[in-house]
Amino acid sequence: MDEFALIRMLTTGRQPDPRVVVDVGDDAAVVTVTPGKQMVLACDAMVEGVHFRRDTLAPEDVGYKILAVNVSDVAAMGGEPRFA
Repeated sequence: MDEFALIRMLTTGRQPDPRVVVDVGDDAAVVTVTPGKQMVLACDAMVEGVHFRRDTLAPEDVGYKILAVNVSDVAAMGGEPRFA
């Protein structure tokens, strides 16, 4: 099962929360936290052997890479990264 099939399986038939402005299927989610305030949320994972190998990257390099991926997703949604 690929990533998109899993997402379809997990989300089929569910009722979306009205506070969710941008739902599953984009770079990141956008939710309304209070009236007039929205937050962009991103959570990508990296899997050893798929996205990196420990014999070629130091732990701090893996951390930098996963942070860069998530910051990129926030920026793609027009957000300003503030927390990690």
